[in-house]
Amino acid sequence: MYQNFKKTFRGELWDNLAWGAAEAYKVQEFTRILGVINKTDSKALDWLDREPRSCWARAHFDWTAKCDQLTNNFSESFNSWILHIRDKPHSAFIDQYNLDLLNLMYTRRELSMELLEGDIVPNVLFMIKKREMRYNWYEVRVVSDIEYLVVNTKKGSRYSVDLVKLECTCIEWQLSGVPCVYGIVVIRQRRGDKWARYCSPYFSVEAFRQTYSNYVYPLDNIEEWPEIEDP
Repeated sequence: MYQNFKKTFRGELWDNLAWGAAEAYKVQEFTRILGVINKTDSKALDWLDREPRSCWARAHFDWTAKCDQLTNNFSESFNSWILHIRDKPHSAFIDQYNLDLLNLMYTRRELSMELLEGDIVPNVLFMIKKREMRYNWYEVRVVSDIEYLVVNTKKGSRYSVDLVKLECTCIEWQLSGVPCVYGIVVIRQRRGDKWARYCSPYFSVEAFRQTYSNYVYPLDNIEEWPEIEDP
């Protein structure tokens, strides 16, 4: 979407405004940036509103999916994965794709068996460890047994964290299903707690195993496929 947007609205200003609106987690911040866009050129806002905001703006994403990604990297990854067979005839493509998918399912299933039950998948743990590196930027103040206030020692910004609801006023935790940096600062003080307790069940080892628990079976040799009459 942005590739088409910048054909008409070029330059660093529009780059910052468009991505700023898309990346904002909170509706208030999103609305503020849209106001700037409208004052700069109302036609740009009209262009962005061609698509539903729930399709491109984090502030309007559905929290159910637990995904805050804005790019089409998922589809690009798939395109890269099938690059070696994309130019094959249809029947040859299907045959090789079946074998590749069979191998993928088996490899992921074997990997899932090596992971510990009650834990989270490695990629999510890596995300958490990266956020932990900013631990010293914040101070924690206790509000109640389950609620905390996290203060950025450099900027003075404040965020409320609820460990029971798995929520933070930054919204990132609710949207992504992974503790935000403010939640991590609080959780780190509760020694002995496992990260899985504070992540969406989607990212658990059990969910990963279930995803790849089924089998993909190989197709017969092409010459053994039944003849299909031309409709």
